[in-house]
Amino acid sequence: MDFNVVYGNHWNFGIGVGDTIRYLSKALNDFGCNSRISKEPCNNSVNFFIENFDEGYVLKIKELKEKGGYVVVVCTEFLTGCTFNDFMQVQSGGQYSDKEYWLGRFSRFLEIVPLCDSICHLSDIAAIDFSNFLNRNVHYLPHRYVNNYKSVIHRSDSGKDIDFLFTGTVTDYRMEILNELKKRGFNVEMSGMLTAQFYRDDLISRAKICLNIPQSAAWKYPSQSRYFYHIINDSLVLSFLDGFRSDLDDFISLSSDNFIESCIRELSAGEFNYRASIQNERFKILGGSDSHLKVILDDVYKVAGSRSLFND
Repeated sequence: MDFNVVYGNHWNFGIGVGDTIRYLSKALNDFGCNSRISKEPCNNSVNFFIENFDEGYVLKIKELKEKGGYVVVVCTEFLTGCTFNDFMQVQSGGQYSDKEYWLGRFSRFLEIVPLCDSICHLSDIAAIDFSNFLNRNVHYLPHRYVNNYKSVIHRSDSGKDIDFLFTGTVTDYRMEILNELKKRGFNVEMSGMLTAQFYRDDLISRAKICLNIPQSAAWKYPSQSRYFYHIINDSLVLSFLDGFRSDLDDFISLSSDNFIESCIRELSAGEFNYRASIQNERFKILGGSDSHLKVILDDVYKVAGSRSLFND
């Protein structure tokens, strides 16, 4: 049976989740599955969806199930009470301040849950929260090394002309930090979540230090997807230490005091390409995500009732 990673439930051709789409497809292929990426789900296939459904797509999932399709939903957002991502004590710009949007998205997710053959989350902490809330297994799918993922070709250290780079959703809190670095005379660049991959990869190739900045001061969850993209692309990452830890912390730099001062220290340390390559080599030692994918696909196997689901 085929394994299908679907992007059509995300607007703008799935650019905002493109890294995760690629990761899922390559991880499945490394596991031995016949994986492909497509805009639409396929009947009689195992369809992986990154959570984000409007009312029309809820109906599409229902039709898919009626026609024999299997549904695996990969969650990326964080549970806060009976909604997603309600961390903003004040308006902070961007979609993370839009409480109505997150409440609607959460409600549609709950409509999908009974139709899912398996559910997983890209955060180990969030997977536990979701399991407890939904009263069913929500598996952790970690970011691990996959073959043929790297897409950035770095400049030499001397050729790197960007001191600090941030890529992701723009919020007021993130801009405050980036503007403070600019005020201190550093060359700082940022690109939004809908930046084309070829341009973002070029920025990363030119960057000495890439930053992980939380959406707001109240946001305590690490961005494992951002960590992964930079680690596997031999890019140095500096992140806040305040909040929950992640299983990728050993492969990045963490700021335990003033973040601006940590940025300056990381920049002063130099040897950007060498340090990043060492972290990548250590990351490879973790191996792939096969054991985690097996648990997820075992859920589907129980529903399908046939080992022909797998290609081993």
